[in-house]
Amino acid sequence: MGDKHGTTDLPSLLIEDLTKEGVGLGRWEGQVVLVEGSLPGDRVQVRIVRRARRHSVGRLLADRKSTRLNSSHLVISYAVFCLKK
Repeated sequence: MGDKHGTTDLPSLLIEDLTKEGVGLGRWEGQVVLVEGSLPGDRVQVRIVRRARRHSVGRLLADRKSTRLNSSHLVISYAVFCLKK
């Protein structure tokens, strides 16, 4: 799953929450994985592109599959987007 550059592909990561910046947050082997462009309830394929002591950063590899997308997630995402401007 990993290569010589230290990247790791995760075949399935459940996004559990959003950070205050609107980045999806999942957990893999006890460590937080941050994934831009994901929403809570999404099950995504991710490539770990950066590792830190307390968290990793992942990049989406495939389209997300939402397990429970509802209007409240869209409102939260829109609110975070507006706050970033």
